[in-house]
This record gives sequence, structure tokens and C-alpha cells, in this order.
Amino acid sequence: MGYYIIGIGGSGAKCTEALIHTLAALPVKQPVSILLVDPDTANGNLARTVQTLDAYVAARSAVLGEQALLKSLLKPTDPRVWTPFADEPRPVFRDLFQYEFLSRRHPVAAGLMDVLYSEQEKTATLDKGFLGHPSIGAAVLADSADLISEHPWKELCNTMRNDPQAKVFLFGSIFGGTGASGLPTLARLLTDHLQDRREQFTIGGTLLLPYFSFPPADDRSQLQARSEEFVLRAQAALGYYQDKLDADERSIYDAVYVLGSNVPSPLGNNSLGSTSQRNPAHYVELYAATAALHFFGLQSASQPRTFLTARANTSLLTWDSLPDGFALRDHFANLARFAYAYLGYFYPRLREQLKTPGFLSKNTSWFINIFERGQAKNNYGEPLEHLADYCTRFLNWLDALHRTNDGLTVGYFDTSTYAVAQNAVTFPSGASTGFQRLYPIADRRLSRTFEELSSAMDRQNPRDLSGNSDFGRFAGSLYRECRAI
Repeated sequence: MGYYIIGIGGSGAKCTEALIHTLAALPVKQPVSILLVDPDTANGNLARTVQTLDAYVAARSAVLGEQALLKSLLKPTDPRVWTPFADEPRPVFRDLFQYEFLSRRHPVAAGLMDVLYSEQEKTATLDKGFLGHPSIGAAVLADSADLISEHPWKELCNTMRNDPQAKVFLFGSIFGGTGASGLPTLARLLTDHLQDRREQFTIGGTLLLPYFSFPPADDRSQLQARSEEFVLRAQAALGYYQDKLDADERSIYDAVYVLGSNVPSPLGNNSLGSTSQRNPAHYVELYAATAALHFFGLQSASQPRTFLTARANTSLLTWDSLPDGFALRDHFANLARFAYAYLGYFYPRLREQLKTPGFLSKNTSWFINIFERGQAKNNYGEPLEHLADYCTRFLNWLDALHRTNDGLTVGYFDTSTYAVAQNAVTFPSGASTGFQRLYPIADRRLSRTFEELSSAMDRQNPRDLSGNSDFGRFAGSLYRECRAI
């Protein structure tokens, strides 16, 4: 059995980012293959997700063999991102379908295109995505996605074909362009391609309703996504999916999860795509990640069921507002405490040890026991940085999650215990006590300060530590002292 994630468009990439962090905290036993789909390969949301995925893979490799930390096996495709415009630097819709040739040789086909698409749509340049027009995206994706011979579709589909219990999950929105066109089109292409294996795999997906908004662009004449149209677009899309789910024949999707916010978070700017489209994390994306976990755990799709989730408090989002929230809380708290302690105390000291040998070895038992008496001595610089990179991205994401501006307070963690500036994490002078405020817990066995953590690690028996390297054993030792479960 394997799990397969396809994140479509900017929102799909952000949900994938949330899932990466969720799987870092709450491991799954099956390998998770991840493919991102976006015509706008310079999209800032997409770039951040790719960087997070690569950072996780590198950090996991750095601690490989440790029994508890970063155990989920995430397998990015090669390439990480599939775009329908690999050979077209500035694709124009009408050129992709050879409109001029059709006008000369097949005027009826050209006339049909004239009926279906406006002149503005036909002449649109699509290097920044489908610009909120799923009718464009559906045509392009259906024509260009080659699941038989194109990388990475070929490898992904071959793996699915040989997997007797594949679970495929798609992330995307239904109110924009790329996600709204990709969710039905790519799911249909997959089920058609694997039709002879249809009983051996299940397919699910999130239908993201509007959960953010942005002001109109300065140039209203330009083809673009318009947030004031999101609700109408989502309403029309829901009607389509309802018709498909009510059909007598087996639906493309075995399970769908409908998620959104009744008060969309306003973004400060309107980006038409590319690197400037870099939106902060949102709690709806964490809900989407939990939807994927729920889908992975479904035993059978033979009996249609409806699952509902809701929050009790209309102004505060807490762990009991999330499906299986308290289990998530404990695992997220373990990882958050680890990342906080690693970046706030242990990482800078180990870096200083590399620059100034002897900085730690004189009076730090955990360093002597793990590193000085280990096989690698001081050869831990690269894994040190890999783990710091992922932990920084995790705490950045966690901080952004708590900064929604839709009137709802997110109360998972006290992220005021650290600061984020220019994607870097910094710690105030009281960071040692901030460790216990990040997520308070009434377990007296858990260390309350950085110094207590260090002393607890001093008392550990090195023979009890697991890991394929000295650094892996160090990370496992620290994680053991940071976890409450």
C-alpha cells in the first residue's frame, strides 16, 4: 500500500505544505509520493512548498535511523513539479490549439472555439497560470497531461498500477483557475488510465471553497482571477460535483472533503502570479491536511458516508475544533518543542563547537557521550544545517498559521515566544522559559527550560540511543526529552 498526493495550483501547494508538516509531527507507516502541478512554475507558494519538501527529505536523512523523529517517508517525484508548458516559455491559449491552422483548414472547429472562448481568453498568455478561468485550464490539462510516457506521470502511474491498495489524494481549490480545472480533469485522466485497476485504488480530494480574498488589480481589463467572483464560481463547481456524486455509475472520486471559511482572510495585495504570489499559511490548509489523513485511514469506500466537523467557539480555534485534534495536538507539540529547543539552544552551540573546538566538550556530558566518543567526531556540519533548515520552516509555518486576519483567533500554540523576520526565526532573551510557554503541559517529567533539557540529556545512557550517525543519536536524544507522549 502507498499514499499519493497531487497538489494542484497555489492552494494545492499550500495544502501540501501543511501536510508535510503534519506528517513530520504525526508519522504514517506507508510511503507518501508527492507531485505538484502548476503552469506557473515561478509561483511563490509552489516554490515554498518545494523548498519545504526538500528540506524535510534532507532533515529526515540527517536523523535517519532515529526511532521517533521525522519517520514519515516522503517521496517527491522527479521533477517535483509538472507543468503543461514545459516547452513553451510564453504559452498563448489560441496557439496551443493551433487556432490559425483551424481557421484555414477546419473552420467549424475554429468556430466552436470562438463560441466557447472570448477573444481575451484566446489571446491570454498562460505562463502565470490559468488566471481564474478553469475552462481554459481544463482544455489545456486534458490535452497536455501524458500519463503514459511523460515524466513524472509515467513513473507515478506505474507505481500506482503495481500497488494493490493505492490511495490517491488531490488538493486544490474550486474557485480559482488551476485547482478548479485540475481537480476534475486530472482525477478523470487517472481513473481512465488505471481503469483496469479501478478496484485496487481509491481516490479522494479536497474541494477548497473561498477562504481568502484580495483587492482588485489596478488594470481591470487584464484577464485575471477576481475574488469577488469566488463564491459564484464555487457554487457552480459544487453543483457539478453533486451531479457527479449522484450519478448511477461509480463516481470519479471515492471521497471528497469540502472546506472553506465563511469570512475569507483578506490578503494585502493582488498578485497575478509568479514569485509575488506567496501567501501566508492558513488554518483551512491544516484542515485539508487532516482530511488527507482521514482519507488514508478509510477502510472502504463501498458505503457512502458524510462526515462533518465544526468548531464550538465562533471566535477561537483550538485543538478540539480539529478532527482528532487532541492526538494532533500532542504530536505537533512534541515537534514544536523540539524545533524550538533545537534552534533556540542546541543548534547555535553545536555551530560554535564546529568553529571553536572545545567550546562544548569540557563540561557538556551529552556532547562528550554522543560526539566525542562516537565514530564521526565533529563531522556533523551538513546534517546540523539540514535539520535547522526544516525546523526553521516549520516554526515559520506555525507562526503564520496563528496570524490569520479574518476575526478568528488561532490558539494552538503561543508563538509569541519566538519571532519571525525575513523567514528567519529569532528568540528573545527569555527563550529558555519560553520553551515551556510554547505549549504548556502539566507533566512534571518534561523539562521546563533549555538548561533542564541539557541536564536531562547529560543523564541519558548513550547505549539507549538509536540512529545511524552521531548526529542522529543526538537528535533522538533531544526529541526524547521534548516529547510528552
